[in-house]
Amino acid sequence: MNKVWFTLLRNYTSIFIFILLSKLVGQSTSFFIEENGKAIRDSVEMLKYVNPDKTIKFIYEILEKYPEKRPNQTFAVAYTVLSELYQFKGLPNQSIGYLDLAQEEYEKLYEETPPWQKINIGNSFYSAGSFDKAKELYREAFQIFERELLSVGKNTKKQKGLKIGLAVSTNNIGLVERDLKNYELAETQFLKGLDIRRKTVEWGDIAHSYLNLALIYLRWDKLDKVELYSDSVKYALKKYLLTGEKKSEIISNYNLYYGTVQGYLGSRMYKLNKKNDAFSYYDSSEKYLANHKVHLSDIIFTKSLNLIDSNDLDAALSSINKGLKLSEEEGFFDDQRRYLKKKTELLASMGDYKSSKETADKLLILNEKKISNQNKDIYTNVALKSSLRKKEKELLIENKIRQQLIFSFSLIILLLGIIILVFRNKNIISKQKEVISKKDKKIAQVNLISAEKELKYVTKSILEKNEMLDSIKKDISYVSSFASESSDIKHAISPLVSKLEDATSGNSEWSKFQHTFRKAYPGFIEKFSKINSALTVQDLRLSIYLRSGHTTKEIASLTGLSIRSIESRRHRLRKKLDIDKKIDLITYIMSISSEESSI
Repeated sequence: MNKVWFTLLRNYTSIFIFILLSKLVGQSTSFFIEENGKAIRDSVEMLKYVNPDKTIKFIYEILEKYPEKRPNQTFAVAYTVLSELYQFKGLPNQSIGYLDLAQEEYEKLYEETPPWQKINIGNSFYSAGSFDKAKELYREAFQIFERELLSVGKNTKKQKGLKIGLAVSTNNIGLVERDLKNYELAETQFLKGLDIRRKTVEWGDIAHSYLNLALIYLRWDKLDKVELYSDSVKYALKKYLLTGEKKSEIISNYNLYYGTVQGYLGSRMYKLNKKNDAFSYYDSSEKYLANHKVHLSDIIFTKSLNLIDSNDLDAALSSINKGLKLSEEEGFFDDQRRYLKKKTELLASMGDYKSSKETADKLLILNEKKISNQNKDIYTNVALKSSLRKKEKELLIENKIRQQLIFSFSLIILLLGIIILVFRNKNIISKQKEVISKKDKKIAQVNLISAEKELKYVTKSILEKNEMLDSIKKDISYVSSFASESSDIKHAISPLVSKLEDATSGNSEWSKFQHTFRKAYPGFIEKFSKINSALTVQDLRLSIYLRSGHTTKEIASLTGLSIRSIESRRHRLRKKLDIDKKIDLITYIMSISSEESSI
């Protein structure tokens, strides 16, 4: 999972192929023929790291123009790459949606999804936090590799490849168990994978296994083993350098693994209360991870937390600002969020409430920006479909020109040609309409699922924001308690408390929430409003929250009201709807049809 893919960006051949393919696609649809399937698949695999957005458009060209002969390996690869690209863009839910489509295609094609594909799918589920699903896929991949290993005989090359697959799937199961804090199970899996990798003598992979073991022992507080396996990583890396193949990739991996292990040793030293040594290791880690931005951001954040714990607040603030700048430059939304959140807390603890409030505002803006970017990506399908329909019209014009050329040969050829073309074009248009209709339904279904998941994310963002603001409000109230009623501090803080109460009332986020709800449950608001003309705006708002599946506690947090107030509103709403006592309010609301409104 940690293989470095950044070197692909330096592949000028990929860029050349991309430009060539772009021209071919723009000039003719003849490129999308079944015989070109392997070339298309290989090109897409290379291009996905060069320009993700253009690659997405290219893939939709494939899905629209490639022959509809199913099952189809080209379609399966296209769905898989779409999944990867949406994972890169920070849209795990959309990624999983396309993974499901890819898996269906592979299962039709091979009766069983290939093991490496299962690992790729598992990796996306792992990144999205769906650990059970990821582990299930890793185990299935392991079983396939194991079964095939028994049937290859003395083919040492195939044996090695299958053993590598066994090691990767075993190691990935260990990663899942590690993140679930099942350290004993994780240790078993990592040691099992290490044993397999020692037999293949792939020193880069061996170093990776040692690295995983060092991390798990660090989290497990088995600090002696952290040092032991850190030394093992360094030994394996020395052997790795001597292999000599793909020198640039080896150096890149060396810096990644060495920098990571230096970070682990830093954390070990900090736990042993050897703080000077710890920060020295962290500095070394930053040096080696300079070109591995994701891991660099992680180590800077770890260092920042330890500086805060050491009460070196100025140094901690400087470190956080460094990590924040890095995450902004690289577009790491999640890292920006955690840096801004920690900076808000740090500035408040330092007594700089003005800067803390400004940082909190930046965090809110960032969350809104992420949601906006997600919305753009969610509706990419619609825009692409519109573009493809335009191209279909252009193709029809080309057909008309072709018919005019046929007319010049002779009257007989003209008549025969018209008859042939009429029937052929009717058939083509009919098939095109059928294809577009199927894709319309599929896109609508995908968009609806995406909207529901987006609604959950919006709710989560609002709840997290309110939780953070409540925490800040409590801190301010605590500071205010030490001041007299006539003091300047009391007067200065009072407006801030008022603003925070307004921010947690839910009114500022209602428009965004309602917009997302309409996409997830089209027609519900209109139909519910017609049940009783006496229903108020507050009644409608409560029904929307209930239809979204929120608890009374969550609704209270979203609206800034007390739980008792929400319960009272539920009671009043029930009376207005005149619901039978035997029927639950939520059951009644859920039963209301969400048929798409014609308004």
